[in-house]
Amino acid sequence: MTENLLIPISEIPAILKKESVRKIFLVADQDAYRFSGAKESLESCLSEYEVTLFDGFELNPKLEDVIEGIKKFRGSPCDITIAIGGGSAIDVAKLVASFAAQSEDPKDIICGEKEITSKGVPVIAVPTTAGTGSEATHFAVVYIDHVKYSVAHDYLLPDYFIVDPSLTMSLPALVTMSSGLDALCQGIESYWSVNSTEESRSYAKQSIRLAWKNLKETVLISSGANREAMCLASHLAGKGINISKTTAPHAFSYAITTYYHVPHGAAVALTLPEFFKFNSDVKDDDCQDSRGLQFVKNRISDLLEIMECHSVEEFINQFKLLQRSIHAPSSLNEVGVNTLDQLDSLIKQVNPERLANNPRQLSEGILKNLLRASIL
Repeated sequence: MTENLLIPISEIPAILKKESVRKIFLVADQDAYRFSGAKESLESCLSEYEVTLFDGFELNPKLEDVIEGIKKFRGSPCDITIAIGGGSAIDVAKLVASFAAQSEDPKDIICGEKEITSKGVPVIAVPTTAGTGSEATHFAVVYIDHVKYSVAHDYLLPDYFIVDPSLTMSLPALVTMSSGLDALCQGIESYWSVNSTEESRSYAKQSIRLAWKNLKETVLISSGANREAMCLASHLAGKGINISKTTAPHAFSYAITTYYHVPHGAAVALTLPEFFKFNSDVKDDDCQDSRGLQFVKNRISDLLEIMECHSVEEFINQFKLLQRSIHAPSSLNEVGVNTLDQLDSLIKQVNPERLANNPRQLSEGILKNLLRASIL
């Protein structure tokens, strides 16, 4: 099932020929484009086309970045968009390619006041990290005034993806750590999400096993086999959340990233153990999954079995050991959240939509009590 998911970057010329391309809109994280080897691999191919480069976006892209990209695209309309980089580059490319084809104001679409009605040009997504799975999802993240929005539409799903492990070989340990934790957490959240299906859980199960067994070695040793495993884990997690969406740990992570500058995957992992324990204690009166209490309990048991843990406590210990072994923060204190006022401020920024996907109900009060324990 996973063998044909690894597609080398050398396949891009065939895609361009198939789409009868003349002009390319290239959205690239310049550092990732250069150091991953993607630029060298594509240099000869792209010389045959008229290429418009857009690299003017931040790590956590803002509305202004997307608007600038739309202006550049409309100033030189292209036949296809190629996105090269991490999740930010791919999300920006998805939004620009789609929004450039709409007559509505981008902000109105992002805020849910208007809808995407037209399909933009095809998108080829080329991830250079193994974490976000953005090449496999119909979502894109963008920030307006420090608030994270997730735009969702079938037209945002890339038409083509390239998952080439060789493009991740030069990743720094910090990026490998954070993106790998993102993939692992996405897999776990996808598995217990109230929107999970047999298909999404199949993707998530494979993803979790790969990430759980290979993340530490990928960060510390970085062999080709480990990189390949993490690229598959990331892509499969993306396919999982494309169906199920993410849950509470992701909902809480965005404010940590925005205000405390913690890389996204590391921010998600900070609270995942607390939410794992919380969800494992689900009761009839606070179960949010329409399939019932026993269904959720069975999914938690599945997760423990997948990660070869005999109890929730063992999982939490193993997860925190993993965090420390790859030099990731393992508590809110470590990233500067050490007062109740700071915690309350973060909770006010939580995305309620993602909380609704969690298998156990979470109110603001419960969230405060749950996370206060982690800083006391």
